[in-house]
Amino acid sequence: MKFINKLLKILGIIILIFVSICIPISIISADFVNLVLEPGELVGIIDDELLDTDVFADIAENAVEYYERDEQMELLSAQNRALVTSLDELSDRKLENLFELLLPPKMLRDTLEEIDGGFFEWLNSSKSTVEFEFDTRGWKENTFESIAPIVDMIFKELPTCTRTDFIEMYDLMQQDSAEDINPCRPPDEVYAEIVESIEGQVGDLLDPIKDEIQVDNLVEGNEADVKAFKSSLLLTRTIARYGLIIVIFFFFIGVGLGTRSVKTFFKQAGWPLILASLPLISVGFVIKFVPYDAIYQILANSGETVPIFIYEPFTMVLNGIFSILGSGYLTKGLIILAIGAVSTIIGFIIGKVIENNKE
Repeated sequence: MKFINKLLKILGIIILIFVSICIPISIISADFVNLVLEPGELVGIIDDELLDTDVFADIAENAVEYYERDEQMELLSAQNRALVTSLDELSDRKLENLFELLLPPKMLRDTLEEIDGGFFEWLNSSKSTVEFEFDTRGWKENTFESIAPIVDMIFKELPTCTRTDFIEMYDLMQQDSAEDINPCRPPDEVYAEIVESIEGQVGDLLDPIKDEIQVDNLVEGNEADVKAFKSSLLLTRTIARYGLIIVIFFFFIGVGLGTRSVKTFFKQAGWPLILASLPLISVGFVIKFVPYDAIYQILANSGETVPIFIYEPFTMVLNGIFSILGSGYLTKGLIILAIGAVSTIIGFIIGKVIENNKE
């Protein structure tokens, strides 16, 4: 009998060690999966952190500053060098207006919500095929209608020049080896021709794009992969939702196997919770207090500096995700630590009381 009791106690300790590892893993994965695989969660973060003309203008300004460097300017074509120089003339407010015309935050928000709604409608349905339609008409109309105001906004900040000067500048722009290109605003009649030409070119690019894009057509021929992808997402979400319940079930089994009295019950329940709380507190502390841009820069750096305008949007979204997760992990870790500590203390107190009564 003693041998069986010892064996059960050892088995209980093994289960509790396993549980102390699985509790933080299940909480971290559940919170992250719920953030990604629940309708509206990720869109809300992107909306809060990124969908603002101030943010777009800041990213554009960083991009212009990056490409103004001599080593980067040399890599650009003459036309792109002229564009960078022209954009540099715009004030912060003008850059905001430019992006408000080209990428209206409300349209971006509505598009993300439309995609999010279509994706989760498919994920939560019994359909294996993707049946989702994306309407591009609004974006096509907005792009075409914003050409003239954007071109006017850029040219208005440039010094005026004669028709001859503009033709010379244009000829230089056709030569990638040309240097010292000084963009200027041509006379009105030439300017009108330029706007008309740009509208024609953009129109030619937009015309082939369908007014309604069927997502199922994009994945045609890969139905088996899509079905497998959906199954894996659903399985991941199910495990994330019920994983902690299963771990708690094993926690009580482990405590029960190693318990022979009320005193040992509380002690046996306390130490796994204390161990489980430490990874949660550590992860929560790192996520909450370590600068996100520093983390991303380290991860994204592959031997050379990553331009800020490239990693800045990702960092801002990570900022939103980490702000939500970091506080949650830290709070949950501290609660679990407190429960574990209280349980252990109660076990010691009960043990002392029993010893005193025996005396």
